[in-house]
Amino acid sequence: MSPWGVKASILYNPDLKFIHFVMPGIVGLILQLFTVTLTACSISRERESGTLTQLQVTPIHKSAIIIGKVLPYLGIALCVEAMLFFLGQQHFHVECNNPILLFGLSFVFLLSTSGLGAFVSSFSRTQTQAIQYSVFFLLPVFLLSGAFAPIAQLPLGVQIFSYAFPLTYFCHACREINLYGGGITRVIWDLVLLSLSALLTCSIAAYRLRAVEV
Repeated sequence: MSPWGVKASILYNPDLKFIHFVMPGIVGLILQLFTVTLTACSISRERESGTLTQLQVTPIHKSAIIIGKVLPYLGIALCVEAMLFFLGQQHFHVECNNPILLFGLSFVFLLSTSGLGAFVSSFSRTQTQAIQYSVFFLLPVFLLSGAFAPIAQLPLGVQIFSYAFPLTYFCHACREINLYGGGITRVIWDLVLLSLSALLTCSIAAYRLRAVEV
């Protein structure tokens, strides 16, 4: 008989339920689909009906137009997220730790995805084109963002592309908060990168809206 004994102890997710890992990915995908598609279709509908031309000749700054299109869907998306986490907690017993930090993370993530939707709309002349462009972007995000499987399981060459998507950082930060009980120090870089992504997408969308001839 060996004098040494080994006892394994699972610190996080001791029941080994897959739903605890996949819940942030499900929420992030729903929020991204909601904000990117609806924001892109909203601005494209204004262009298709001709009202965007009327807005562009007014003294309203182009950034204000983008903000006006982004904020309503952002508010609705936050309500949808709260509902999703409530259902996850009630039916799947997925804990929602540090809701204030999670709300801040979600707000920055939704700013980034809403700006991305506005950016997609700048290339779309019709709502149909906006939907097609949105789906074209969302399909690789579904597979490469780590929403349903760890990024480390992907080939090394493919992992590089995974870090170009905001959902990658949202999923990582959300798991750090809910699954591992992490605080602001564990997700600070995810918040910084998501903030940079939000600033970049919204700025480019505002520039494109000013530069594109309607």
